[in-house]
Amino acid sequence: MPLLNLHRRTTAIAILTLITGCSIPVASPPPALSPSASPVASSQPTPQLMQTGSQPTKAKNPQAVAFNNQGVQQLSSGNYQAALKQFNQAIQSDAKMSEAYLGRGLTYASLGNRRAAIKDYDRAILLNPKFAAAYQNRADEYAALGNKKSAIADLTKANQLFKQQGNQAQAAVVQEQLNALNPPKPVVVAATPTVTAEMALAMHLRKVGAKMYGTYWCSSCNHQKDKFGQAAQYLTYIECDPRGTNARPDLCSQANISAYPTWEINGQYYVGSYPLEALADVSGYQGSREFGG
Repeated sequence: MPLLNLHRRTTAIAILTLITGCSIPVASPPPALSPSASPVASSQPTPQLMQTGSQPTKAKNPQAVAFNNQGVQQLSSGNYQAALKQFNQAIQSDAKMSEAYLGRGLTYASLGNRRAAIKDYDRAILLNPKFAAAYQNRADEYAALGNKKSAIADLTKANQLFKQQGNQAQAAVVQEQLNALNPPKPVVVAATPTVTAEMALAMHLRKVGAKMYGTYWCSSCNHQKDKFGQAAQYLTYIECDPRGTNARPDLCSQANISAYPTWEINGQYYVGSYPLEALADVSGYQGSREFGG
């Protein structure tokens, strides 16, 4: 008798005969999950057969196979208590049938007993460490219980096994579940700041070694900075009052600064607040002069 096996999804049922390769069509395959869809199964999930490539253990006990297949049929019909009875008998007949543990786990999950389902998936994986569907279904229960870390680990393993076993379609489904649980971090591209004419002039003045001497209380100094706007941060500003922030009165004394503001540009000193065009002229600035006023 051919052994039937299940793989649960939430939207359709399909039954696959593992030995003969014959199938009993009962519904169309489930649509792919959208990236925003939750990977957590509904409270009453509909079972679906495991796709080919999961390499389940072939049962040798014909009686166990018969009970397992009856459990599959009952579960597929939504007769959960009857399915549970059949899978129990299959396990009693062959305690090493990993497919029966998966089927019973699906039944428990359908009845809302997630911890019992996980216990059966654990047993199925112990018997068959390459049972991709068992990892995938266990991930559903972990996710429903809030154990995101374990769910991601199981989905990662299921994805790897499905790929190794040539089942790319199911691997893609698992990858969508992974993305829903653990969305890839978006690549953040830093915005390139717009270089204004004020910014270009300020950076030019810094490049040629120009210095602005002033004090924090000097209104003309502040007016001069205001002409640069936010670009004032690029200027080489020297605070001459010892009470100011980052004050360097020693440099002011060395330069014999006696009025504020005073510009030192290309070895020359210019006292007062100047239009940006004038600073551009004396410093040899060749860039844009579309100053904001």
